[in-house]
Amino acid sequence: RDGGATWDKPQPYTPEPFDFAGIITKPLALPDGVVFMPHSIRTPYGPMGTGARVSHDHGRTFEPMIACLQDTDGVYNFCDSYYTQLTNGDLLSLIWTFRNDNNQSVNLHQSVSKDRGQTWSTPTDTGLLGETCSPLALSDGSLLAAVSHRQPPHGIRIYRSGDHGQTWDRHYAVQMWDAQRECVTGQAFQISS
Repeated sequence: RDGGATWDKPQPYTPEPFDFAGIITKPLALPDGVVFMPHSIRTPYGPMGTGARVSHDHGRTFEPMIACLQDTDGVYNFCDSYYTQLTNGDLLSLIWTFRNDNNQSVNLHQSVSKDRGQTWSTPTDTGLLGETCSPLALSDGSLLAAVSHRQPPHGIRIYRSGDHGQTWDRHYAVQMWDAQRECVTGQAFQISS
């Protein structure tokens, strides 16, 4: 209300029905005042998943925690989910995914909500290897994904999807940050299969 000069007193809340929930990624604020606040949750199936609390009044109050992304088979952790709103109004989540038995990262997964975050599709493999990832929806329906890549060449890569994330061009990327050289490169390259 005053540009962040003053703040209301913090209001505690519990992660019920989960025994653990932590805020690990930025909230998604929609133009109509809905705020989608993702959390990492400990699921009843063993691995970590993603839950959320939703506000319909610009973040003043939040609904109870809901489970968004969890592997009921107990194989994969779905953590550090980042979100964007697609031009058709759907929400898209890109998810760092790793195995529960050995903590080995696998390809990023994604999920879509057609009801403003209340329910989510089963996470699917994007074909993009990486860890945390931030999506950005563009006005032409394409998406960019900034991916933390932890294999040579290490750094941050930008990938593109031309169809709301239905497919990703995993054979072409722009290496934005080169960890070995410790510099921004902006170098485009092809990725061999």
